[in-house]
Amino acid sequence: MNLFIKFCSQHFNQDPDFKSVCTSQFLSSYLLTVQNKNTRSKKAAFLRNFLRTILDHFYEDNIEKIKRVLKVKVDKRNLPRAFTKEQIDELIMLARLGRESYRNFVILWTFLGTGIRLSELCTLQIGDIKPQTKDIYVRSKGEKEFKTPSKITDFSLELLTQFVKFRFGALKDLPNYSELYVFSNNQGKTPINESTVQKMLSNLIDQSSTITDDDKNVYQLSVHSLRHSFALYLLESGVDPYTIQQLLRHKWLSSTLVYLNLFDSMLVKVINQHPLANLKVTDFFKEVSK
Repeated sequence: MNLFIKFCSQHFNQDPDFKSVCTSQFLSSYLLTVQNKNTRSKKAAFLRNFLRTILDHFYEDNIEKIKRVLKVKVDKRNLPRAFTKEQIDELIMLARLGRESYRNFVILWTFLGTGIRLSELCTLQIGDIKPQTKDIYVRSKGEKEFKTPSKITDFSLELLTQFVKFRFGALKDLPNYSELYVFSNNQGKTPINESTVQKMLSNLIDQSSTITDDDKNVYQLSVHSLRHSFALYLLESGVDPYTIQQLLRHKWLSSTLVYLNLFDSMLVKVINQHPLANLKVTDFFKEVSK
């Protein structure tokens, strides 16, 4: 919304009338400034929902005249990528060998045990860890003021709590102990920089023998791929998309359903795990033949 408003202010001398920005020509000029097809589709999807709501509520109108401009078309070549289990195993092993190995090991398992985003991990504070409910509280995408609970696996929770005891045990009596950042380079005063985590994983990817040179060169795998891996393994285990939506804290189910397209071959295996999948048609005709 901020980017759209900024674009509007650059093309009008004063605040424009709402209907003046709802033209095919103006919306096209805004979307054409975006090179990446997937990003352009996300912006178009946002504008479709926003303009549809405003036009309907305040103007008793619809978006039919501008709908053709606001196309939502995903470039499948740029669909999100996930790590294979073999690659994950190697990354975890490599993380234990380098500098800050304990921290890096816990960071990887926090990602894999929660599916949280990079920004959410970096801003995680000691008081956000809730062992009683098996939650960690994070600032979700687009929410600066509030924190929402995110479930965490038992193994990752234990690693995280032990790491906090190891790193901050001597500071437990501080009045602001719960406000200290779990991953920090200055005793919890400020959060670790996102680029530090990105560089850490990038180095591990470079060292990996199970990741192809092509994937390394074009940087198709990243920190966010750990979130995709989290979702993939849930789907592979037979967890339904609606539950995965809640665990990933997606506002829209459509954001979760992208994994159905990404891992179609995996879904074929899942459907054949259905208790009725192993039945054979010939079994029903044995009695008839007798």
